[in-house]
Amino acid sequence: SVSFCLHSKSLLLNSRRQIRKIFLSRRAVWSIKDGIMKKPFIVGVVVFLGLLAVGYGLVISNLSGPKVQGKRVSVWMDELASREVAIRDKAKSTITNNAKEFLPALVSMMHFQDSEDKQKWATVLNVDYPPSYSRRLGAVRGFNVLGAAAAPAVPELLPLLAVQDAGQDVAAAFGAIGKDAVAPLTQKLSDSDKQVRAMAAASLARMKAGEATAAADALIKGLKDED
Repeated sequence: SVSFCLHSKSLLLNSRRQIRKIFLSRRAVWSIKDGIMKKPFIVGVVVFLGLLAVGYGLVISNLSGPKVQGKRVSVWMDELASREVAIRDKAKSTITNNAKEFLPALVSMMHFQDSEDKQKWATVLNVDYPPSYSRRLGAVRGFNVLGAAAAPAVPELLPLLAVQDAGQDVAAAFGAIGKDAVAPLTQKLSDSDKQVRAMAAASLARMKAGEATAAADALIKGLKDED
């Protein structure tokens, strides 16, 4: 009977061990399943937050404008009008030495159009939102600094001759670029749109003495334009 009792006790202990192993193995399986089920959720949240951050950055960039050398281009343009000589000189030097980076941004500023939706987003996100006229004014300062170095922007600026609100600003930009803009502007003197013809003439008039000589005949012919 003693041996029977010992045998029974041994069986009982073995049974408990087996039950415990089964329980632990099942719990491990459940943990794995929980991890597998949670993983897509976690990945989804991370991806969503990443996309949200990228979207936020794009919205801010669109509203406030691009950065060059770690600073908003609009800020560089404002510094060109600073009362402090040191700030103005640093801005001029930075723009001149990084013309290829600044030029696309200046063109973008010239083309920028205001909208109520953009204004609302700027208010909600609490970001700086310079209006289009302010951006164009700043861009003209940049073109004045770059001068002839901004010639590659001429084809992209020509369509703005037809935009009434931007006409005088684009004329100032062409005046700063100088002789490299004379030929395409001369062609625009015979455009079917009187707004384009007028702004082309204004652009040529903004140039330094001698730069628009090649357009003299076309300008004289334009004086006979009844519009």
